[in-house]
Parts: sequence; C-alpha cells; structure tokens
Amino acid sequence: MALAAAAAGANTVSAKQGKTHFVVTFGILDEVSVGALQYVVQYAPVGRFVGDSVNVECKSLLSAGVSASFNHRLDEASLRSGWFSATGFDGPTDLAECVFEAYSDIELSDAQFRVVVNLMSAVTPHPGDPFPRIAVTDVRVGGSPHEHIVRSFAGGSSKG
Repeated sequence: MALAAAAAGANTVSAKQGKTHFVVTFGILDEVSVGALQYVVQYAPVGRFVGDSVNVECKSLLSAGVSASFNHRLDEASLRSGWFSATGFDGPTDLAECVFEAYSDIELSDAQFRVVVNLMSAVTPHPGDPFPRIAVTDVRVGGSPHEHIVRSFAGGSSKG
C-alpha cells in the first residue's frame, strides 16, 4: 500500500511517450469497518479509463468474500465503484487498481482524480458515522493492473 504517499500528496508520474497507460490505485485512507461502499471517481480530460461500462479494466485488491463492481461512464468522465461484504472489510486499505490511458505527454497525479463517496454502510452502524476518505493511493506507468511493477514515491519503494 502506498497510503503514506497518498496522505502526503506525493503521487505524481511523468510520461513522455505519447499515449501512455497508467495503473491507478484507489484506497480507503481511514480506519473504518465497511459492509457496503459506493463511490464515483471523476477525472480530468487528460485521458480515460480503459474499457467502457462494466468492461473497464479494473480489479479488486480485496480478498474473496468481498464483491466489487466497476462501471466506466465515458460520457460523464467518471468511474463508479461499488463494494459489498456480509462480514465487512477494514480500512485503511487499497481497494482497486484501474488502467488509465493518457491522451498525450502528461504528468499524471492524484490531483487529476476527484473521488466522491455516495454510500457507506458500516458492519455495525453508528448514527452519524462519517463517510471514509477514498483517494488515489498510487499511480504508476504500466499497461495492466495485473502486472507487478516496482514503483517508488516519497514514502519509499514497494513492489506491486
């Protein structure tokens, strides 16, 4: 996880190769026990997620027993994500990796993505529970979330 780098706002990767694919990781930054979660990622018009509708190139990073769905809405420049678990899952944790294609030579960072949480249900709900913060926790050059790429940010190096 690159959560320390996300908190420091240190997720920036440069690409100088024309169309470039990046693997973007999204995660929960707060300590929370989640039963259900929905959020929307709105992105800057510097590129798009690869794949349309439910065929978007995203994968869940959570264990079996947690259902995830993804829906890329190109017309809205948004990616919708939904999560459900009868037994719950805990944050902070990385949730998903998705492939983003830049249209040209850019410096892609977490600043080009805005995440809005629409729904959160705790395993044991308490009145007034706030929504957890969901953010980009890592950005790296790569063609697929299934690749294992060594990356480094201000928080140090890690193997994905």
